[in-house]
Amino acid sequence: MSNVVNCPTCGAVCRVVSQDNEGSPQLQAFSQADVEKKIEQLKKTIQHLQETLRTERAKGIPDKKISKL
Repeated sequence: MSNVVNCPTCGAVCRVVSQDNEGSPQLQAFSQADVEKKIEQLKKTIQHLQETLRTERAKGIPDKKISKL
């Protein structure tokens, strides 16, 4: 989501899909499906990180070393 901007007309969060002949960005609003997909992706990432943290703690690595990982 690197090319994300607020629409100058309505303020909606949009992605830049291309540019017109004058170099102005062509915007497309995010759909509900896009949002739901990103939420699910973030949930999976959080779950993976929690599992990794549990595994590392079970191995007996002190919290000070975990924070540096």
